[in-house]
Amino acid sequence: MDIYAILLTAAALRRFVVAEEEVRRQTGNIVLVAVSITLLLAAIAIFLLQLVTYSRVRDQMPAGLTIAGVPVGGLTRGEALQQVAGAYANHVELRYGETGIIGLDPASVSFRLDTDSMLAVADTYRTESSFWNGFWGYLWNQPGKPAAVPLKAEYSEAQLRAVLAEIASVYNEEPATPSADPGSLGFTRGSPGRVLYVDASTPLVDQALRSPHNRRVALVVSEGQSSRPGFDQLERLIKDVIAGRGFDGLASLYVVDLKTGRELIFNTMNGQDLPTDPNVAFASMSIMKIPIMIDTFRYWDIEPYPETTKLLTETIELSGNYTANLLLKDIGNGDVDVGWRTLTDDLRSLGLQSTFMVGYYDDLRDPFPPRTPANSRADINTHPDPYMQTTATEMGSLLVAIYQCSKTGGGMFQAAWPGKVTQAECKTMLDYLTKNHIGVLIEGGVPEGTPVAHKHGWIGDTNGDCGIVFSPNGNDYLLCMYLWHQDYLYWDVSSPLMAEISKAVYNYFNP
Repeated sequence: MDIYAILLTAAALRRFVVAEEEVRRQTGNIVLVAVSITLLLAAIAIFLLQLVTYSRVRDQMPAGLTIAGVPVGGLTRGEALQQVAGAYANHVELRYGETGIIGLDPASVSFRLDTDSMLAVADTYRTESSFWNGFWGYLWNQPGKPAAVPLKAEYSEAQLRAVLAEIASVYNEEPATPSADPGSLGFTRGSPGRVLYVDASTPLVDQALRSPHNRRVALVVSEGQSSRPGFDQLERLIKDVIAGRGFDGLASLYVVDLKTGRELIFNTMNGQDLPTDPNVAFASMSIMKIPIMIDTFRYWDIEPYPETTKLLTETIELSGNYTANLLLKDIGNGDVDVGWRTLTDDLRSLGLQSTFMVGYYDDLRDPFPPRTPANSRADINTHPDPYMQTTATEMGSLLVAIYQCSKTGGGMFQAAWPGKVTQAECKTMLDYLTKNHIGVLIEGGVPEGTPVAHKHGWIGDTNGDCGIVFSPNGNDYLLCMYLWHQDYLYWDVSSPLMAEISKAVYNYFNP
């Protein structure tokens, strides 16, 4: 190949390379333009799509919006209306105590939502910003401010109160007082009763009607306390017991609730009540050893001698007459007659006008008993012991005085004899009386192991027992009772009757 040919060939090759590069350059520009156009068209399409989507979103409730406490964000007006109406159409659950559950239909009290007003307010939140400002925030995913449309509703309070009154008529219970049950020597169980307070319950139901979530209401119901039977029920029970035993003698009873001070006093004979003021005079028997013990403590100025405490033990626990006379002798500074006269004067200073001694135990001298309010009665005469007499109320009042003194150091003794009988001494007296175990009469009517501080006594026509019963539930009480029969009072008649009376009184204070 000649040089010319070579040059021609080289020139041709150069042209080919240049031509090829030109083609490549022009082709690249076309692709770039095509890509640019494509991206622009895509951006316009996305913009238009977002614009269309936002237009739809703008027709919905804004995110975070609640109407009457119900979340409605993202819902249409129709859906929001349905959501709110459904929440407030649910029944309100009314609870009457632990048992009654009543569903209250809002329609029954004419409950009505003002949806037009609430949706109008909701629309202001939906359209409060311009379209393009809203669209800009939508593009940048900026959440709207939470907003709440308050509840607007109304109902008939008169209808609601009528509904509550109807519930009260169905569920209210009148309290029932326990009644005497002679068969069990106790009392039937009473009920405390329940009362619905309409005035107090109405605002609670109002609040539930206006809440989309908390639609349960505990109605205001007063649960009373179980009532105790009155002393009239106890008296009726005791009289039924006496009648059931066929006892045709005289029964004199004195009962004191030591917590409240309430008293029950009655005398009954052959089903007929006898006056209690003045009360009936009875032979005081060994029960008179209670005031002898009290006076012994009154005149102690120093710690008692062992001999004296031994005398008290035998007098109270063993009911010794001889030792009781020795205590009277101590009270009289060596003279038993001075002792019983001092004792009677001391009883008068306590206000006891019908309790006295005019001799000592087993005295054989002719007595000269004083006239008292009790033994001067013309309607009843138990032919009491002329040497020593008392009444159920006066002997019972001495035991009450010991009990009160043991609790506070005050009472009858402190008022009449300041500083002469101490609280510790009164506790000691109750200890002596509590050790008087016989298992019958008052003790025969209480559960075994129940402490009873008492003194008893019996003679041919009269039986008696006076004592403080320390109830396990703390309802301590006094029971003083005397039975008398004009002919003769047999033990197998009096003992079980007094035990049943004691059981009835115990059941009253320990239901």
